[in-house]
Amino acid sequence: MKPRFAIALISITGVFPACGPVEEKAGPPAGTTFVAPPVEPRRNPNPSPEVHRWLEASASVRTQLAGLKEELAGLQQFHVTNHFDDFLTLDPAVLDAGQLTYLRHFLERGYFRIEREVLLQLLESRTARATTSQAPASGDIAGRLQSALHRDETLMIDLETAIARYRAPGEDPFQVPVVLTEAELTSLREKVTALLGAERAKVAELDQKIRDVQGM
Repeated sequence: MKPRFAIALISITGVFPACGPVEEKAGPPAGTTFVAPPVEPRRNPNPSPEVHRWLEASASVRTQLAGLKEELAGLQQFHVTNHFDDFLTLDPAVLDAGQLTYLRHFLERGYFRIEREVLLQLLESRTARATTSQAPASGDIAGRLQSALHRDETLMIDLETAIARYRAPGEDPFQVPVVLTEAELTSLREKVTALLGAERAKVAELDQKIRDVQGM
């Protein structure tokens, strides 16, 4: 990625400030004490070309990060609102045809595993990065900007990965049958029962993997 945005650097140089009255109290004959206001930092209008490039890149990535965070928050809200984990405790034997259809839809699309799969993938990625040796960042401004940009780009990859997983089930509509025969209802109930049992096992496996990675 080539840097594209510039902001100015704060310079330690300043100008001699004009004095002005800031408080009145007993003292000199005039009754007014004059003190110099604090020196305001001035910005360097001409950062080095290298610093200029890293600042451009950093601003561009941070703009993208803001959009990705907003998008991910919207996708997560759907899961927060629906409390999908509660569905795992349902008993298909007592559900009606409409409830069974909804449950089958969620089971077939893997809604119960999305958040766990996202969390596990992020934990594994961060663990892998932590164990990978990296050269220490340079102590100059350009080096620190480069290091910060690398962290932001890594976060952006994590966000894109999470968003892709949340979008994986798709948005295809599904229909709730108006009428089912007893045989069709029995078949649907058996299918949902089997799917639910398999899903509970997958969720338990993911939970164990998450605990293992967190304990590393």
